[in-house]
Amino acid sequence: MFKVRVLLATADEPLGRELKDMLTKLGYLVVARTRNAGDTLRAAFEMHPDLALIDAHLPDYSGLGVMQILDEHHLMPALVLARDESDVLQYLVSVWVFGYLFLPCTETELRVAAEVALANFRRAAALEQENRKLKKQLETRKIVERAKGLLMEKKNLTESEAYKYLQKLSMDRSQPLVKVARGVIELLEKGR
Repeated sequence: MFKVRVLLATADEPLGRELKDMLTKLGYLVVARTRNAGDTLRAAFEMHPDLALIDAHLPDYSGLGVMQILDEHHLMPALVLARDESDVLQYLVSVWVFGYLFLPCTETELRVAAEVALANFRRAAALEQENRKLKKQLETRKIVERAKGLLMEKKNLTESEAYKYLQKLSMDRSQPLVKVARGVIELLEKGR
């Protein structure tokens, strides 16, 4: 059975033991238990856990600094371990927070917060992938449109004829349409 691999970062020793026990009881696998920002970041980059629980009061760089770096690299969802609302509010304006957990917490609260963070992270990753795909499609379309425009201008073709010309070149050369369009742009812009 696949277990969710968790990085637990808190300098509070009793809290760390309690959370580790709760996570283990809930079926999660704690792969790293860190007490400062440096060790937390090292563990995150080396072990690639599925989820991180980061104490808002992590020493030597703060939980916020760690969350900013994790957010920047999109490594995993992270839950803020908070003692009051001010711990959470400072994160909301600085980083993408996938969840928070007010301490002390129950096993049920921990499980729900962890599962919500994991689900939100998966959704965010899917949206990011879709965004990259759409950007690539838009860039491709811009290049093809530019090539069609140049063909219309230089070769006196209609828009439809220009597109069919690009399609035929693509098929004849067994190359993607965007690659052919780039070649046409390069060739026709040299002739200016």
